[in-house]
Amino acid sequence: MPASGLPFSARAGYRGSLVLVTHDRALLATIPTSVLELAPEGGGWRHFSGPYVAFLETKERELEQQRSAYGRQQRQMRRVKEQIRRLKQHAARIEKRRLTSSTGSGRRAWPGRRRSSSAVWSGS
Repeated sequence: MPASGLPFSARAGYRGSLVLVTHDRALLATIPTSVLELAPEGGGWRHFSGPYVAFLETKERELEQQRSAYGRQQRQMRRVKEQIRRLKQHAARIEKRRLTSSTGSGRRAWPGRRRSSSAVWSGS
């Protein structure tokens, strides 16, 4: 609705509450003294005290902070995954050396099995 279509009380310093639903940014820049944002996620709402232009600036700052935090989180995840990969490689090298040195011949020994030339078995 164009500003000229608003009731006179809304344009003349009306002190009560007014629910204004519009996409007209010029109108939003002139009338509201606070903004009630309905959040699509979770169905909640958030009250912002101040003009619409300040609300937009605050929202943009918050989005930039979220983007920055997300970037930091992604970098940290890559670092941790790289550390895990290196630790797995290191553990595999240690295990290979342990198995190689315990068999004496470089062949893999089964865990918990001793290399012995004489096996004892009783058939009972």
